[in-house]
Amino acid sequence: VVLGVPAHRWYMARFQGVPDPAALYDTYLPDTGLLLFLDLVITSSHIFLPIRWCVLWPVELLAVISYPTLTLFWGSPSPFAWRDAVKLGALVLLTAVGKRTMERYERTAFYRLISERTLRAQAEFKLGEMKRREARSPVRREQDSEESDHGKYQASSAGGTTALFENVD
Repeated sequence: VVLGVPAHRWYMARFQGVPDPAALYDTYLPDTGLLLFLDLVITSSHIFLPIRWCVLWPVELLAVISYPTLTLFWGSPSPFAWRDAVKLGALVLLTAVGKRTMERYERTAFYRLISERTLRAQAEFKLGEMKRREARSPVRREQDSEESDHGKYQASSAGGTTALFENVD
């Protein structure tokens, strides 16, 4: 943001004490280049840098304050400087809201991913436990098959008296 001002010939002439830089250059020097540079810094820092919004607010504040400060103290070649300052402020605000919205979405997506992986790990752990239990006791499998055969016998008996005498020893 600070580097954008020295690149603008009109503001550099004002800093050097030239009262009318437009007469010096004999051309109209709009603030478009400076405003686009500020926009470039804000937009690229919000989109391409992988840092959180709470770290970027000083850049936003500097961009929003620098242009109105320049136009207030040194004037501007543009007759619409305040309108441009409001547009720059709106641009910075919308960029900040967009960055914050993306952060919120990324956090929600990460939370869902972690939850899914946790559930998957728990299910795999339970499945592994079941397989270990089955592998540890081959006798248990035989008992299970006998019990299922015994249940078939119970269902086929007339009075179901086998269940009464099963525990008698």
